[in-house]
Amino acid sequence: MQADGCRSFVDFRFAQNPECPRCGSQRTQSIQYGMPADPGSWGPWLHIGGCCPCEEKWRCSVCDHEW
Repeated sequence: MQADGCRSFVDFRFAQNPECPRCGSQRTQSIQYGMPADPGSWGPWLHIGGCCPCEEKWRCSVCDHEW
């Protein structure tokens, strides 16, 4: 992790996601659809998209852009 410039596990997980095409942020989240039993246990690199699946697979936690 440190060789990749990540200071924490959370930074490492965010680094696995693509950059936001709108603002260039690396703090993007994978959108997961469905009704989770324990959403509080999810990491910040995941976003709950609700029960109706959409085409969007990623969300930027900085500018709220979804793609």
